Amino acid sequence: MSIDLLLKSICNSADLSEVPIRFGEDKILSEMTPRYEYHEPLTSSAAKAFFILNYYFSNRRMPNQDFEADKAVILKQTLKIAKCFSEICCVKGLANETLNCLGIVQMINFGLWNDSNPLLVLTNEAFDFKYIHEVMFTKQRLPKILNELRNNFCLYKKTQILLDRTRTAIRIELEKVSGTTGSQIFNKNWENQNTMQALHVLVVGIKSGKLYCHDRVVCDKENFEGFVSLFSR
Repeated sequence: MSIDLLLKSICNSADLSEVPIRFGEDKILSEMTPRYEYHEPLTSSAAKAFFILNYYFSNRRMPNQDFEADKAVILKQTLKIAKCFSEICCVKGLANETLNCLGIVQMINFGLWNDSNPLLVLTNEAFDFKYIHEVMFTKQRLPKILNELRNNFCLYKKTQILLDRTRTAIRIELEKVSGTTGSQIFNKNWENQNTMQALHVLVVGIKSGKLYCHDRVVCDKENFEGFVSLFSR
């Protein structure tokens, strides 16, 4: 399932059914231009949530203060729903859907579409770099703002991945390449967010595309060594 279809499913969740539709807001929605088309009636909470999320990810201003206030509620609920969706998809072994749900979680945290330049999370300035790892390893002289920020990113490389003797778990070893261990996520869109950086480890069958297990590793150590159960779903 694609990102836009997952977003529509999330917006149709009961948790968002209490988002108010005030008098005349269906007309406002009809004048908005979201990235993805929406062919359902514009008189529902689901429609409003979908449009507000589209504008939020596109870094566009809301039509009025009521929409801005509703955005805070929608983001909070959508984050919870997307995490629940990722767990459900994981249990069902749906690798692509799990990745897309985790992508939506990141989109909510960062306030960007999944295909946007990730550096926009840190600054609105335009740079030639498209990916964070380019900033980490470039030999070019960096602008001051990027030079200060890149030390806060933790990058790890896998040193070993082995199937254990019982063939029920995978042993994973990760070694930190660069960055400050224990750095918190920096997000210009959310204030007072104290979430530590983490890695998502997914074990997927190359041919089948089936997801066998998923684990989240907090980046609080120089090296990580542990087992991911193949039956953790």
